Amino acid sequence: MEQMDIGRLVSDVMTTAALLVALKRVLRGSGHRTTPLEARTLGELKARATRLCCLRAHLRGRLHLRRLTLDEQAAFVDDERQVYTRKRAA
Repeated sequence: MEQMDIGRLVSDVMTTAALLVALKRVLRGSGHRTTPLEARTLGELKARATRLCCLRAHLRGRLHLRRLTLDEQAAFVDDERQVYTRKRAA
C-alpha cells in the first residue's frame, strides 16, 4: 500500500480552513458587496476543503459525503491522493 503524507494533508486542511474563515469574515462585514473574484475564490476553497476532507475520511475507511459510495469517493479524491502519496526511494 502507498505511504501517504498525513502530516502535510492535515496541515493543508487546516490552512484551507483558516483561509475560508478569513474570507468569510471579510464577506460578512457590514456593507460588503461580494465581487466575482471573491465568490470564485470562496467556491474554490470550499471545493478544495471538501476534497481534502474526503481524502482524510477515505484513508480511515469512512465516507465524508454520504451521497457517495467508497468506490465513488476513491475516484473523487484520486487526484488529491496522488499529491499526498510519498514516493519510495529506488
